Amino acid sequence: MGEWNHGLFGCFDSCKTCLLVYFCPWYVAGMIAQSVGENCCLHGFCYWCSIPLPCGWFNPYSLMLRTGVRQKVRSTRGIERKEKDDHLHVLTLMEDALCVQVCGVCALCQEYNEMEIARK
Repeated sequence: MGEWNHGLFGCFDSCKTCLLVYFCPWYVAGMIAQSVGENCCLHGFCYWCSIPLPCGWFNPYSLMLRTGVRQKVRSTRGIERKEKDDHLHVLTLMEDALCVQVCGVCALCQEYNEMEIARK
């Protein structure tokens, strides 16, 4: 098992990705979802709809769908993920949920760079 090739705050590893995520995060969310076998339009649309939420920074879309996609990116790229039988698996899930909730744009950059979507 490996680790992330791009750090969570490595947004400027690719300026192209950084600008794309800043101006079109719904597009990037859809492309990341598609790269792990999820529906591109569904994830892009849900991300776009969740941007103007009046409920503060708590975003149900980020918490559920984006965490699931981040977990799939982990498994696709062989990034360290604790075994399901181990109680530490819950910590990995919580870490991913916290990343997409608090540092959502940075998490999008990291996942996009990790899946090398920009290089294809």
